[in-house]
Amino acid sequence: MKPAVDVAILSYTKNDKFFTMTQHCLESLHESEPDFDFRVHLVETNPRLKEDGYDYGQLVERVVQPSVPFNYNLYLNQVLPAFDTEYCVVLNNDVLCHQGWFGTIVRSMEEHNLDSASPKCPRWAAHRPFTSGVHLGHVSGVHFCGWCLVFRLHALKSVLPLDEAFSFWYQDNDLAQLLKCTDKRHALVATSLMTHLESQSHELYDPVQLQIQTNGMRQVFAEKWGLYH
Repeated sequence: MKPAVDVAILSYTKNDKFFTMTQHCLESLHESEPDFDFRVHLVETNPRLKEDGYDYGQLVERVVQPSVPFNYNLYLNQVLPAFDTEYCVVLNNDVLCHQGWFGTIVRSMEEHNLDSASPKCPRWAAHRPFTSGVHLGHVSGVHFCGWCLVFRLHALKSVLPLDEAFSFWYQDNDLAQLLKCTDKRHALVATSLMTHLESQSHELYDPVQLQIQTNGMRQVFAEKWGLYH
């Protein structure tokens, strides 16, 4: 029997473009690691997903459609508490998984006693200096990549529930700070590869909403931690 891995993905299937993007993400996830059983819990913002003709079929274990407006951490809190696999993943829908990425990251986590880890994105400027190896740290956007986080179950449970004051940006900064403050070991695994398409969700919001969801969250983070990132 293949090892099961719980995966949380947030999606807003607003139109054909975003349906295709999420579908490609899901396909790449399953095709990248045929020896693992990825149980995808898709948290969907569009309340009319099926009425609009969109169906992810067997690519997902289940679809959760919250009855409240989008809030990144609130949506994740709908599914993460029920996760029970040894390793768990929080994944963006704007990524493409490279072959063998998950097995590589799990082996590195076991060898280096890591509580959580992120893969390298070959397109991301901050990752270009890391050509190999495991790089410990909690710097968001460098070691800690919100678009893909792999947790040991105990580490994930230790940060739940996620702080719902963070509705979009800076939720990864907050999570990195939580792990750091509780002495959880996190690292970037440079030999585990995943392509992040970057900022695909920005066009889903009008300029006022986008300002609140992005730069507005910076102030929330600063007030909570006394830090500016």
